[in-house]
Amino acid sequence: MGPIRLSLAPSRALAALVLLAHGGGLVCLLAAALPAWVQAAAGATVVVSLAHSTRRYALLRAPAAVVALLEGRSGPWQLLQADGSTIEAERLPEALVHPALVILHFRAPGRRGRIVVPIAPDMIGPEEHRRLRVRLNLER
Repeated sequence: MGPIRLSLAPSRALAALVLLAHGGGLVCLLAAALPAWVQAAAGATVVVSLAHSTRRYALLRAPAAVVALLEGRSGPWQLLQADGSTIEAERLPEALVHPALVILHFRAPGRRGRIVVPIAPDMIGPEEHRRLRVRLNLER
């Protein structure tokens, strides 16, 4: 198998999933017996998270959004961001592999935390998504 090369496109499916997850959080928050000011503050936080997550992961419009990935066979992966910068990162073994969504985790030297790249089938095409899932499952 050759190296993985993926160019990501904005995803309506991922945007819907992000909206569903945040909407569920808001419903649970409203159902909780909390003071109104706590509900309002937590609700505002959920709405800000919804906007951030949709812009970065689903619409790929944030400067730090990963818009392309290139697997390095003998070295780190190359992650191209929407602002044109490239990050060299190591893919971590933890990955969610599901027919509706693949989530890859990367760690870049000199950066805190992980870089998370969710990939829905409509971001790369269903056949490429299937091949990616098969490849990741074979690596386990």
